[in-house]
Amino acid sequence: MNPEISVLIVNYKTPELVADCVRSVRRHAGRIPLEIIIVDNESSTRSMQLLREYCPQTTIIASQDNSGFGRGNNIGFQHARGRFLFLINSDAVVVGNCITVLVDFLKGHPEAAMAGPEVLLPDGSRQTKICGNTPTLRRLWNDALLLSRLFPRCRFFQGIHRDHIEHEITEVGWISGVCMLIRREYYERNRGFNPDFFLYAEDIDLCLRIRLDGGAVYHVRTACVIHQLGASSTDKEKKIFNSVQQQQNFLQVLETVFTPREQRRARIILRIGLYIRLGIAVLLRAAGQGRGEFLAASCRARLSALERDFS
Repeated sequence: MNPEISVLIVNYKTPELVADCVRSVRRHAGRIPLEIIIVDNESSTRSMQLLREYCPQTTIIASQDNSGFGRGNNIGFQHARGRFLFLINSDAVVVGNCITVLVDFLKGHPEAAMAGPEVLLPDGSRQTKICGNTPTLRRLWNDALLLSRLFPRCRFFQGIHRDHIEHEITEVGWISGVCMLIRREYYERNRGFNPDFFLYAEDIDLCLRIRLDGGAVYHVRTACVIHQLGASSTDKEKKIFNSVQQQQNFLQVLETVFTPREQRRARIILRIGLYIRLGIAVLLRAAGQGRGEFLAASCRARLSALERDFS
């Protein structure tokens, strides 16, 4: 008999975190039949040994290259048999009845293609940017002019991200890849994650394509995971590189929902927003605030990338 849920976890040199994740899934899955599939990116003999030791009774797939988050999940899907796919980051752990809540929600809402839980940090605070709206030019303006931050509770001034969620169940444009439950047929029909994305924005891209395919996307606040952020980078240059990569991938995502003319306008809006933030960075630096230096460097790098796009 096939399992009801296929749990997909992509590992990149963090077997201890994967073991914590797997234990939390098993502890809180209840009686739901499931299988756990781990894709080991840039795999080595030592890595495979550790995963087999830490995560018995799982399917472990060795990938010789670091194929990234999206491709890794696509590889795992090729071995999945479940009716639902439960994708979770290797540095996240399930809390309480998260899996049961999400499965019951999808079963009770046939229009829903996928659902994501609340994501908390280890200190109990809510992680930002875990769900959001379908991109529009007005929402880009709201973000560029900082209106979405100044008026987070006002619907008219909402941006791409939604950090203020009023209801326990909210239909959204996209959910974070930190954790998501997806109906198998939607993932399969849309060919999973876009392999062109190595990291960042691949979750937004998948959600938007599934919405265009007729599936609704929901944030379910009564389900919860804790994101340990165990593998995040603290290197300044790496963070700046990541911010540029996020921007470039987001521009590619816009090709799904924007006309070529709207895409050109979106780039202009992003440039205006970056110049505003660059001005803020200069003021912060003048006031002796250390974060002003990083913000300025990040804005300049992203502006340079946009200039290359225009040339």
